[in-house]
Amino acid sequence: MSLEQSVDRLSTLIEQLIAQLEAGRTAGATANTPAPTPEKKYLKGGAQSSGSKSEPVASPVPESAPPSDTGASVTYDQVKAATNALAKVKGVPAVLAVLQTYDVDHATKLVEGQWAAYVSACRVAQEA
Repeated sequence: MSLEQSVDRLSTLIEQLIAQLEAGRTAGATANTPAPTPEKKYLKGGAQSSGSKSEPVASPVPESAPPSDTGASVTYDQVKAATNALAKVKGVPAVLAVLQTYDVDHATKLVEGQWAAYVSACRVAQEA
């Protein structure tokens, strides 16, 4: 699988995850958590995507995730662990593809508000 295909696949998975989270919020699943504000993102060829680059309050992780993975408690050690796990399973290009969705080239450049979403995106990429 080429890097472009990996990026496209990850983008699709992230958009699906965001849609599931937003659907859960509208159903009252996380009534106390505000929804992330979508930002326009430019894709190849100048096309725009309305996918969101979120600074979540709660982590977009599957419901089966342990309670310690909430957005408020994600540490940088968890970011490093998720990065290393993804690199081990899928390789460095997969890590770079996930980082590219946050417009950074290294996990240390993520802001704390992005850590939970990034850890979740790494898990999704591992399963893809």
